[in-house]
Amino acid sequence: MSQATDDHLVEQTRQGDRLAYGELIARYQVQVYHFSRRLLGSAQCAQDITQDVFIKAFLALDTWRPDAAFAAWLLRIARNACLDVLRAQQRYPQVSFEAQIEHEQLVAHSLSAEEHAIQMQRLEQLEEALFKLSVEHREILLLRDIEGFSYQEIAELLDINTGTVRSRLSRGRAALMQQINSGSDV
Repeated sequence: MSQATDDHLVEQTRQGDRLAYGELIARYQVQVYHFSRRLLGSAQCAQDITQDVFIKAFLALDTWRPDAAFAAWLLRIARNACLDVLRAQQRYPQVSFEAQIEHEQLVAHSLSAEEHAIQMQRLEQLEEALFKLSVEHREILLLRDIEGFSYQEIAELLDINTGTVRSRLSRGRAALMQQINSGSDV
C-alpha cells in the first residue's frame, strides 16, 4: 500500500481514480468487517454489510469532509447499516462461534494446544457475554475498546455528547463484567 493519506485517496477517487478507492477499501475493509461482525454476531451479515458500506461510501463520497476521520465516517455508515439489520430482525442476534477472528488464528500459532483451547474458550465466553448486552452498550464498547476511538470521535460518530459516551461506556463495561461473572459459575 502507498503512504498516501486518506484525504489524498478520496480526492483521487473523486477525480475518477478507482484504484485509489481500492486502496481505501484495502485499508479499512477488515476494520469495517470486524466491527460489523461483533455488533451483529454474524459473519455472513458482516460480509454483506462490509460490501454495502463501501458501495454506500463510494456513492456518498462527495458528502465526506476531511475534518472527519475517514475510518470514523465508514464506521458510522456500518453502524447505521447494522442497526437497520437489527431493527429488521426485531431481536438480538444469536452468537455464531463458527466465525473466527483472524487475529485469534495468528495468535494460535504461537500457543500450545492447551493454551489455545483456553484462549478460545475465554474468547467465546467474552463474545457470548457481549452479545447479551444491549446494542447501545455493545457498540460503545466496540468503538472504544476494540476500535480505539476517542470519546470525542465516538460522540461525533453516534451524535451524542462526550458525557453520554462516558456514562454508556461505564454502564456497558459494568454490564459486560456482570455477564462474564454470571457465566463463570460453570
